[in-house]
Amino acid sequence: MMDIHQDKMKILVAIFSKNEKILHIKDNLQELNCEVKLLYADSYEYHCTYVMKKIDELGIHNGRNRYYRLFYKNFISTINEFDPNLILFVNIPTEVITIHQFQSLISKYNVACWSVDSLTKQPDVIPYLKCLKYIYVFEEADVIYLGDLGGELSS
Repeated sequence: MMDIHQDKMKILVAIFSKNEKILHIKDNLQELNCEVKLLYADSYEYHCTYVMKKIDELGIHNGRNRYYRLFYKNFISTINEFDPNLILFVNIPTEVITIHQFQSLISKYNVACWSVDSLTKQPDVIPYLKCLKYIYVFEEADVIYLGDLGGELSS
């Protein structure tokens, strides 16, 4: 627990914009006297134009690759400028951050994940979850699911 005379805890929240609209994570953390910076971790498809989606579907991924490179560059720049005490992923944005990039973050920073969507519908996050000490979930069914994965997660 932080001493009330210390600076506010600084939390960088990587979140899908649709989840922030529903959950208001920033407002809630600020009410807890935290300094919060949001970084929207939306997929390429969420932001690109119809034409760019069609070009991407043809196998020409220049726009997608550029978007993901810029996202990660901006993410690292934001971390360096904001200097957070905690990086909180609200759902893990596996489309915009590779497992290698995620492992690199965990080796250098205090990282946590809160999954607000059912993990049973996100099998691609399991390798990311294996990297974390703590996993926070919203669904009671996810507690059971993680328990069933037990040995797989502890590796």
